[in-house]
Amino acid sequence: MSETLANLDSLLDAAGLGSDARYGADSLWRVYVRNAADASLIERRLRAHFAPETQLLLLRGDICRAELMVEIDGVHGI
Repeated sequence: MSETLANLDSLLDAAGLGSDARYGADSLWRVYVRNAADASLIERRLRAHFAPETQLLLLRGDICRAELMVEIDGVHGI
């Protein structure tokens, strides 16, 4: 999970989004979780990293690669 969050930070830095704007009410992050039992742990980690007003949608679903437990995509400026 730490690597995923670091990758998101790097991607948003490369896009020129400042840290104040990138994780807030104007963004929606869809989080696909392979195992439903992991959802609460994953949500806690995300809530600790993102601003409190950040919109998260956690979904139980298949992940693109078998070795991954989570897949995240997001939209900024909704």
